[in-house]
Amino acid sequence: MGWLDILNGSIARLEKTFKGMDEFYQEVIDEHLNQNQPNIMQDDMVDILLKLKQDYSNDLTFDHVKGENLDFILHVSTFIIVLVSFCRISC
Repeated sequence: MGWLDILNGSIARLEKTFKGMDEFYQEVIDEHLNQNQPNIMQDDMVDILLKLKQDYSNDLTFDHVKGENLDFILHVSTFIIVLVSFCRISC
C-alpha cells in the first residue's frame, strides 16, 4: 500500500525523522572527532566505534557508527520498558 503512505504523508514524516536523526548522530560524531582537550574520562561507545572505524577504515563507515548508536538506544529503551512493566506487575 505504498500509494496510501504517500497520500497520508507517512513517507514524508519518515524521511523528515530519518534526516533529523542522521543530523543528530553526525553532530555527536563530529563532537567526538573534534575534541580539543585530552579525554580524562574513559572512552564511551562512540569513541570506541570511531577507533574501530580508524582501524578498519575500509570496512566501516560513519553510517555503521550511526547505526550502532541507534541500535544501542533502541535496546536500552526496550529494556527500560520491560523493566517498568515487570515492576508494575510485581508490585
